[in-house]
Amino acid sequence: MPGLESKGLGGVTNVKIGGTTWEITSPGTPVTEDVAVTGLGFKPKILIIVALATSEAVTPTYQVFNVGFDDGVDHRCQYIRGDTVIPEFGEQSACLFIDDNNYARCHVISLDGDGFTLRWEGLGTLAVTLTYLAMK
Repeated sequence: MPGLESKGLGGVTNVKIGGTTWEITSPGTPVTEDVAVTGLGFKPKILIIVALATSEAVTPTYQVFNVGFDDGVDHRCQYIRGDTVIPEFGEQSACLFIDDNNYARCHVISLDGDGFTLRWEGLGTLAVTLTYLAMK
């Protein structure tokens, strides 16, 4: 899975900004996939996650925006769908719900020595871009 370039924050140590993508094409059958994000250079203690999902499988094309927080134990997020504000709080790091047949969500399943691992679950046809701020 292609990743986005990861950047440090100048003189600030043990903080990393980066990103990753996840695509799902699975109409009718939910899928689960664990995705490791590496290269941080440290084991993070907390993540702030911003995610955007787009689906052209529904008309009109929707975009969903998410802000999430995860410390490896507690997973929280809120999201907004393109046509409606949905202030739901999920037990996920990212919750991107377009409709019952097109959604993606993830949460941190491990904070690792050089990054973290996300467990993605989804259904339908979606492209997700996720940006994170990892802090030690």
